[in-house]
Amino acid sequence: GVDYSNRDLRAVKALAEETALTVDRVLKSPTPVCNLVEFGESSVNFDLRFWINDPANGVTNVRSAVLLAIWDALHDHGIGIPFQQLDLHIKSLPEGVGPVFKD
Repeated sequence: GVDYSNRDLRAVKALAEETALTVDRVLKSPTPVCNLVEFGESSVNFDLRFWINDPANGVTNVRSAVLLAIWDALHDHGIGIPFQQLDLHIKSLPEGVGPVFKD
């Protein structure tokens, strides 16, 4: 997924599809298809489907090559990939603990 600061989700979709085509073993036809699938807790999530004609040569390795190419393309275009963050809200602290956290 990409972070919510990315305003042009159609551009992210197109970039993923175009980038998948740069990997040698990915077929040009049918073309890769990327769909927005979810507004997640920390990211806007996509699903990318692409086809190969030689699965006997390995599927994980071509998937890895596509993911690495997308990683590079997203960074080259300044598109952020989020990491999960949690905010902790403390309603009350035991006596004497508060001063430690005042800074």
